[in-house]
Amino acid sequence: MPTATQIIPRTVAISLQHLPFFDDDFAALFTDLGGQADIQWGREQAATLDLLQQSPSPSAVLITDAALTQHSSDTHVLEAILSYVRQGGIAIAIGPFQQLCQTQRYRAFFAKAGLTWQVGAYHRTDVAFNSELAITLAPDLSARYSLKALLT
Repeated sequence: MPTATQIIPRTVAISLQHLPFFDDDFAALFTDLGGQADIQWGREQAATLDLLQQSPSPSAVLITDAALTQHSSDTHVLEAILSYVRQGGIAIAIGPFQQLCQTQRYRAFFAKAGLTWQVGAYHRTDVAFNSELAITLAPDLSARYSLKALLT
């Protein structure tokens, strides 16, 4: 938890689709993140634009669903995110974004940011830390865990 003298980073989480399972599935992540940052939610287009245009700029923008790939009405939000990123900001597509983004829209979405990304194979596997490194670098993490990854 930041101390009273530290500036708490502001993070904008964008959830324009209001997915019913999102709050339950990602509650632990956002509880932990909320201990390190001021999480501000953009759940409607106008409110999201206001959050993105506030000063100072957010430390990060989290895109939590695929609404920005589906609705032309959300173009202004996407343009605001791209402007933020082009000025050095960080935007991260997290959570169910990948699952909900249709294959043909995935490439077009990232192309708007100048990225030539495309959908690859989606895998789940068990991962084990190098035990010598885990003790030093990540002593609180489990030695083994299940990981989903998109391979392109």
